[in-house]
Amino acid sequence: MNFHSLPKRSLVIWEVLAVVLFGAGIFAAWVLIPQSLLIWYAVIWLLGALFILVAFLYLPLLYLSFSYCLSDTDIIVKGGVVFYKMRFLKRDKVSFVSVYNTPLTPFLKVSMLLITAPGAHLVIPFLAQDEADRIADALNRRLSSHDADH
Repeated sequence: MNFHSLPKRSLVIWEVLAVVLFGAGIFAAWVLIPQSLLIWYAVIWLLGALFILVAFLYLPLLYLSFSYCLSDTDIIVKGGVVFYKMRFLKRDKVSFVSVYNTPLTPFLKVSMLLITAPGAHLVIPFLAQDEADRIADALNRRLSSHDADH
């Protein structure tokens, strides 16, 4: 089985979102907490330490751990940092496949692929837009040929 990883662009997007969120947190602390209080310094140090852990440890480990595989019989998605999990879905059980695009998709070129079966679904986030479309087309072709057989 050949496992594929997410594009590097997804890690960059996660890092930019982390910078924006932590910047908003620091701005909120600057506005809401008087700067002469000791708690202001504690909040800033705590936000800084949390940012370093998330941006330089958690997000890169999450990026490295996330992968997916499309075999002839199964769809496998695995990943996680603290709780590593592998999710399996039989290809013949797939009900429908959706590709979700956001208003930023034309700029970022990433989409989310949602594969649904009765009682289960798999999500592959931040997948390259052309790869998501290719996988969705292949699964939909197989789904329509499977429906024509029955």
